[in-house]
Amino acid sequence: MRSADRRASILTTARGVFQESGLAGARTKVIAELAGTSEAILYRHFSSKEELFEAAVLEPVESLVAHLVESADSMAALGGHSRRQASYEVNADVLANMREVAPLLGVALFSDREAGRRFYRERLEPLLDRLIDNLRRSLEDWPHWPISAELVVAMQLGTYNWIALQEHFGSRQKDGDAVSRMLTDVLVRAL
Repeated sequence: MRSADRRASILTTARGVFQESGLAGARTKVIAELAGTSEAILYRHFSSKEELFEAAVLEPVESLVAHLVESADSMAALGGHSRRQASYEVNADVLANMREVAPLLGVALFSDREAGRRFYRERLEPLLDRLIDNLRRSLEDWPHWPISAELVVAMQLGTYNWIALQEHFGSRQKDGDAVSRMLTDVLVRAL
């Protein structure tokens, strides 16, 4: 297996183990075995369990932010109906990513208060700021009602985080795709 494929396999497996066991309960030996590799190979890709955990959480979030930034840039040139359709597709991607990462964000942020604060401020907040700044710039080119870019991002990510957590932990399952379409309609009308 190519090095990049092995790394991706380790990360996918690690996400599942971290969701089930948390950071403290997860064992690198188990992750390596489930990924079909050895701990030695795992440690060639990640210097510690903490680095593996951070990559498992942050890489999907970084990918999501990059996708949202790219999408906001491309949607600025679209007209009404095309923008709405593109927004449906982007919001479906956001929901899919949140389904994967929301339980891990909970572990990252709430397992240890000080570590969670540091993780949020040093790793997540810069990504959110990038997304907010990009949306703010994109909104300058769109005729729309006055609305805060920060509020749009909070509405979108907060709603999808709630849906993902409800699907993962809750007893009342939401139709996340239907909620995603409704949220898209609300945001498109506001913008």
